[in-house]
Amino acid sequence: MIWKNRGLVATMAVMATFTVGGVRSAAALTEENGSAGNDTYYVGIIDPPGALGNGQYLCEDPDTSANGNANWRSVGSTSALNDDWRINAGGGADTVTLIRTDDTVVSIGDCAGTWDAMVYGAGNFFDVAGDDGNDTIFGGPGWTYTDGVAGADTLYQYSGTGQTYGYTGNDVLYGMAGSADQLYGEADSDCLQDSNNSWTTYLCGTTGTDSDQYYHTNIPSGGADCESSTSCCGFC
Repeated sequence: MIWKNRGLVATMAVMATFTVGGVRSAAALTEENGSAGNDTYYVGIIDPPGALGNGQYLCEDPDTSANGNANWRSVGSTSALNDDWRINAGGGADTVTLIRTDDTVVSIGDCAGTWDAMVYGAGNFFDVAGDDGNDTIFGGPGWTYTDGVAGADTLYQYSGTGQTYGYTGNDVLYGMAGSADQLYGEADSDCLQDSNNSWTTYLCGTTGTDSDQYYHTNIPSGGADCESSTSCCGFC
């Protein structure tokens, strides 16, 4: 398997140098490491509670049913991220949402408020690793690599400059970008679905024992290494 790693073309042996928790990205970056519980994350532009001031923030809420538990962390100004970033969500069934549209209302938990879309800035990226557990990850509007890592994950890609990897577990990957979806199911029995018949990479991944499916009306014969087609992966 050949991997294009943030401008590097690497084999699997070289990838290990850059891999933490299954997400392949650059060696130097800022990380947010989650707990073993069911965490909820939001990343985008907001004026959070207190005197932090308007900007781009990462909000981690370990318990949306309790008050006062959220962790707010600045990730940049309203015009750009302040570094390359990665969330390592940790164990548990985590939900990560990178805000992609302005005036997104979050009404539950300590991350509640009206959020605006992330602004990456020139050359910056924001990656997400689900780690253990059955995670749900909504990718952002820019250069984001998402990797479910372990567990039966549900992953949404909204940017043609991003890439989405199921890694291990029976994952569902949705290509929601306007064009150039890049979906990699990898190990185990995955389901890949493209929403608009526009894709660049569409690979289920083969291990010899899995049973992958795809939903896509425009894949040429042999264009995807999935074992069978389906009428829907669950979100149609």
